Amino acid sequence: MNQLNREAKKEEIDKGKQDAINIISLEPTKKQRDIFCKEVLPNVEIKAREYNFLFTALTKLFKRTKELQDQEKQIQNEDIKEFITKSTQVSLLIEKLEEFKSRNPKEFGPNNFNLRSIYFNMTSKNLLIGLFYSVSQSLLSCGCVYIMDKITDILKDYNGESDQKTEVCLLLLAISVGYILKNIFYSRYSWYQTKWQANAYATLQYLVFSKSLRTQVMSASSSNGEGSSGGSSDSSPDANNIMTVDVDQQQYIFWAFVQTIQSVITMSIVLLLIYYRIGSSIYNGLYILLGSFFFNIIITQLMRIFYSKLYKKKDERVSLSKDVIDGMKSIKYLCREEIFKQKIEKIRSQEMGIMIKTRILDGVLNIFWSCVSSLLLFFFLISFVDDGHDLKDSNVFTMIALFNLLTVPIGILPWTLGYLVKARVSYRRIKNFLNEKEIDHNNVVNLDLELIQREENATGPNSLLESFQENIQAQGQANQLAISIRKMKFDWPTKKSKEQSKKEEEKKKKKQKSQKKTEDSIKDPLLANQEGENNSEVKENNKFQLKVQDLTVQKGDLSIIIGKIGSGKSALLQAILNELEMTSMDSQESLIASKLESSVVQEKLTNYEKKIIVNGRTGYVSQNHWLQNKTIKENILFGKEYDPFWYNECIQSCDLKVDFSTFSKKDEKIIGPGGGNLSGGQRQRIAICRALYQNCDIYLFDDIFSSLDAHVAEKVYQQVIVDVLAKKYKKTILLVTSHFSIFSKREYINKIFYLQKGSLVYDQQEIEDFIKSGLSKEQEEEEAKKKQKQLEIHVGSEDQIYKEEEQEYEEIKEQSELKDQEILDFVIQKRSLQKSRSSQVEDEVVNRKKQSSKNQKIVDEEEEAKKQEEEEREKGSIKLETFTTYIKAMGYFLLIIFIISNFLMQASSMIMDFWLRDKVSTSSSFFQRINELFDSFTNTFLFFILLNLGMTTFKSVFYSLCALRSGKQIFQKLNKSIIFSKMSFFDKNPGGRIVNRLSDDILSIDDYLPWNCQILLENIIYTIGYPVGILIQLPWLVVFVIISIIFVYFIQRLFRVSNREIKRLNSVNSGKLLTTLGEACKGLILIRSFDRERFILKEYMERSNDSVNTFLITEAIQIWMSIRLLFVSNFLFICVAVTSMILVGFNLDFDYITISMCLTYSMLLSSQFTDLIQFFCNVEQNMVSVERLRQYFVNDQEVPDKIELPEESIQQDVESHKKKDKEIAIEFENVFITYDEIKENTDISKESTDVQFALKDVCLKIRKGEKIAFCGRTGSGKTSILNVLFNMYPIQHGNIFVYGKNIRSYCLKDLRSKMSIIPQFGFLYNASLKDNLDPEGKIPRELMQQKINETNLRIRDSNNQEEDKSKIQNKLDSEQGNDSKADLNVPQQEVKKNEENLDFEIEDGGQNLSNGEKQVVNFLRIILRETDIVCLDEATSNMDPKTDAELHKQIFKFVENRTLIVITHRLENIELFDRVAVLEKGKIVECGHVSELRKIQGGFFNRLLKNHSK
Repeated sequence: MNQLNREAKKEEIDKGKQDAINIISLEPTKKQRDIFCKEVLPNVEIKAREYNFLFTALTKLFKRTKELQDQEKQIQNEDIKEFITKSTQVSLLIEKLEEFKSRNPKEFGPNNFNLRSIYFNMTSKNLLIGLFYSVSQSLLSCGCVYIMDKITDILKDYNGESDQKTEVCLLLLAISVGYILKNIFYSRYSWYQTKWQANAYATLQYLVFSKSLRTQVMSASSSNGEGSSGGSSDSSPDANNIMTVDVDQQQYIFWAFVQTIQSVITMSIVLLLIYYRIGSSIYNGLYILLGSFFFNIIITQLMRIFYSKLYKKKDERVSLSKDVIDGMKSIKYLCREEIFKQKIEKIRSQEMGIMIKTRILDGVLNIFWSCVSSLLLFFFLISFVDDGHDLKDSNVFTMIALFNLLTVPIGILPWTLGYLVKARVSYRRIKNFLNEKEIDHNNVVNLDLELIQREENATGPNSLLESFQENIQAQGQANQLAISIRKMKFDWPTKKSKEQSKKEEEKKKKKQKSQKKTEDSIKDPLLANQEGENNSEVKENNKFQLKVQDLTVQKGDLSIIIGKIGSGKSALLQAILNELEMTSMDSQESLIASKLESSVVQEKLTNYEKKIIVNGRTGYVSQNHWLQNKTIKENILFGKEYDPFWYNECIQSCDLKVDFSTFSKKDEKIIGPGGGNLSGGQRQRIAICRALYQNCDIYLFDDIFSSLDAHVAEKVYQQVIVDVLAKKYKKTILLVTSHFSIFSKREYINKIFYLQKGSLVYDQQEIEDFIKSGLSKEQEEEEAKKKQKQLEIHVGSEDQIYKEEEQEYEEIKEQSELKDQEILDFVIQKRSLQKSRSSQVEDEVVNRKKQSSKNQKIVDEEEEAKKQEEEEREKGSIKLETFTTYIKAMGYFLLIIFIISNFLMQASSMIMDFWLRDKVSTSSSFFQRINELFDSFTNTFLFFILLNLGMTTFKSVFYSLCALRSGKQIFQKLNKSIIFSKMSFFDKNPGGRIVNRLSDDILSIDDYLPWNCQILLENIIYTIGYPVGILIQLPWLVVFVIISIIFVYFIQRLFRVSNREIKRLNSVNSGKLLTTLGEACKGLILIRSFDRERFILKEYMERSNDSVNTFLITEAIQIWMSIRLLFVSNFLFICVAVTSMILVGFNLDFDYITISMCLTYSMLLSSQFTDLIQFFCNVEQNMVSVERLRQYFVNDQEVPDKIELPEESIQQDVESHKKKDKEIAIEFENVFITYDEIKENTDISKESTDVQFALKDVCLKIRKGEKIAFCGRTGSGKTSILNVLFNMYPIQHGNIFVYGKNIRSYCLKDLRSKMSIIPQFGFLYNASLKDNLDPEGKIPRELMQQKINETNLRIRDSNNQEEDKSKIQNKLDSEQGNDSKADLNVPQQEVKKNEENLDFEIEDGGQNLSNGEKQVVNFLRIILRETDIVCLDEATSNMDPKTDAELHKQIFKFVENRTLIVITHRLENIELFDRVAVLEKGKIVECGHVSELRKIQGGFFNRLLKNHSK
């Protein structure tokens, strides 16, 4: 065994060394402002040269993608790195950025960040080069039309001379060369646009993310100034919104800026060419042109307004959906699915109402875009003809080509200007965020570091330690100081509007003036008055303020922080971490502090300079555990190098070895988003272990035991807090807790801090009274009994249990064939347990080892399934079923009419072109008959214009109907499917993933998909129409058209495979980037507390590098495809040009108008192939959203009004119901349940080993009015009792009866309406308190208020009633005189105050409430429901004992004549119950009154009591 130990330890050390290579280890930032260092940048490997205009280097990538597809593999980030050029490397870009910042430090201060200079330095080169290529394209396009006009003029007077032939051939050659150059310029322009976007994106993301790591999370002044979006929002910019919305908005700057300039240049040149062609006739048409332009601006602005409203409604809907999904279990408990379905649909209907208006405007704009060139052509030509000119002189098809060039600038210019305005707003928001107030590290002083620096360097005259030179004793005392805060005020964050900020600024100015006047004459009455004013001001602003008069903690102290809910316990830890807004108390407020005794050290520290003294590195663990989506091991290491011995000590101290043994991959198990695949206790202990592993000097623990079972909490407190941190390593500890059992042993507790309404209480008697209120007399008596019982159990049965467990271990060793490392882990744990003789823990190890060995295969399969689910990307092309789903949502009839209308629109346009051709040249009988129907050229032309306008309007109407119907149908189906899905669906899918379907995918279906489908259909018609128009006149070109189609097919085939795979990879990378961003934003305080900013920044830079790389490659292959398809289009143009040369050169019979028309059509066709494939890929990409939603359409559904049992079984149940005992409220009859996924071939028999049953053969009868508690260890099946009682999961065997009826004889709505519950984590959404309590709005406000007043529980009670009464009395005295009677008015004011509390606004997920306050809301819900069966699931785990006692008092008062079922791990109030049922491995192993259970020696309940009392 010793040899085994040595070999195992050696293997572990070798493994640790290897892991250390893979773990990021960065030097701490030491609280510096600049967290950048070169180590945070991704590794640079430059293999690719700069791309040529054909992007031939990417051909190798296409081949690799095809090979991977043949091997059924997917492309990865490593496969594309060799194609990233030097100019687009993120590492080099950020390094250049930091060098620029270091050269200009004055321009990049914490509050004066010059973003403009960053833009100019980092992106101006690409912008100017891209502008050059874009303008060159425009000039070439106009030049080619001008050349075509020259050719038309020559051909009109063609007489066969050689000079004319040569000139025509040269001009045709010039057009061909011009279009080739235009295509080359297009590829270069597109690439520089891509580079600009990538550089801007990487730069802004880096600046914002690194700034967020330094910005105060909790700043009361953060919304002051211009932090809001230029009037669009009053709130300060948030890092998440900045990086996901504003940074994305900046991507349009390049396109908008370049297109604006290009549009102005194009319009100017085209108008000059039109003037050159038709002369002064242009003036009449200019009015129409200007009118069209302003009409377009008006429609565009209206659309922008409606889109703004639309996105606000979308945000409102998504916000509510997110809250509903997060609280779905509570909603199902309360049977409120239909209520919230209707609430969401109501917001959606409002959203659809706005969407209809946008569709109408979009249809108008669509008609304008489609007909503007024809309308302008009409007015210009009519003016030209009316002036007495011949239509032939206008060169009609030159005019058509010119007006086609003019259409895009007219339509696009308002949008580009609008995007520039929006980009300016987002630019200001980014700039304001970069100038947000940062954490002021000068607020915190580390005396130890100052002493070291003083030894190394001479201290300046302003050094804080200068004051200790005269007092050596004080300096020695300062060296022992860990934390010191005196005479400081800290503000908790509040959201304030600009108006509130201005009012506060005015109040501050007035206050400063009044202070100057009274500075020299401060008296106690004045002090009291001003305190009252200050309190009222705080109350008015709804701002919590923490006041610390004296807080001193010595090194090595274990200090406990206690207080009621909302008293400021967490705020105190935030203050120590320098996360709150800090101000010093004014001279009057500090008079209170003067009454406290002060040491020389304290006076030196506080009077010299107001600072937070923190001597040492801090570690912080919050009550809301923050974990990353990584392995458990990576979470614990948190960027620190792997030390196997210290690592093992940490996980053993945190009792994680037992948990790791149940995971197939041990500590390599990947933690899901938010830790969803771990229990709350496991998440909390991992967070504690992470803090412990960091080996900090000072530890701040914020109510870390609220998620742990009582015995686990006691064990962690003893092993981690006391044994390791306090006793062994002499660390400084501040522990916020509501578990008062730790006060039974105070030998290691050095100080107790008691907070009351934001202030520290220094009266020792008050502190003791509060502690005693938590430790009631009943608990003290019970504790004495428990100690006596423990002695009996300990003496009588401990040795026997120990021997039995040794035998069990040997059996497991033989059955499981454990690996050497697992045996070593068990032996190490066994030895440590021998010292403490803790039989309970060994029993836990053995039991979990049994479960692990039995279910190893199942666990492995589940882990692999989860991994595949998280990393899965779609493969291959979009399935036909996806397209049919979308088509069905639109409606077959509407779609067919829409397609027909598109063809009719194009046909009407081409008929008009042929009519104009016929008007200029020979007349056909068809057009001659049409001309005869109308009196004049104008009327005939107007007829064709109106025909085209009618077809376009027809098409736009059906487009809008298809888009609206598809969005409505799909959303209704999705919303219903999600809300009525069974709980197993929500267990498997993280909330963020579901919300993403309801936000991004629905947005795609509402907006992007129908628009891309419309453009695709138009391009299909144009791509068919223009070649057909050419072939009608030059039919022998059909061979070259077929060749072109073949080229297009093979190019798009090669492109689409790679494009689809790389876009999917890009989506995955973007998701990882957003996940890292979301995780970092949620854990900023913790990241800063551990000084891990650089570690997180490096992670983010790696994600950003992958995201930018895939974006670059995605855009590069788009350009690769576009340039080739443009050359195919050029090939057709060259064929037409060569044909024209042959006709001219060999004096063949031809009509000049035919050549002119074919050249015009071939020009219009020049970009159609590219656009066709591009929009087809866009549609395919958007169809992924439909594909993703289809996955949720097949979810297993709950039907609230449907009864599960068939009619025959219901009749049998009715008969058996008559025989049941009427006094029995609930009966469990041999109930079995499993949460495992059951497949067709899964054995679910009672003896099956294929599934793990959470409840096994549960039999229990609960009488009406009985109060029963279920207790047991974590994973024993306590919560499963409620899950099956509410029919949340299907029962595999057995039956449950409620009031004598089988629960499957009830429909879910009736069953769940008979019961109410306070869950462990209740559901809250962004609405008033009243709406949260009664979302249906059926309970009258007065009745609701009356019932709430009958309880002693409040959500927000910042000031006690006596203070409120005195303030009201003082106010009345000042207004009405001293004779006024307040006793009549005070109750009215009090009632008014309580009524206003019903309108208290609860934020998303109850973010502005503490965990205890959330449970108070849940209690008020059951008060209002008034059901006869009340259930509690760990309802008071987050409460202090006093509030816990008050809540239990109110609960038992409410359920006096009702049935009460309680799931609990806290045993303080266990005596109040009629019976206690003890669960172990899903079975009820003991049941009876507490007094009966205590008599069972060595029983399960006594074991729980023993663990709870430790």
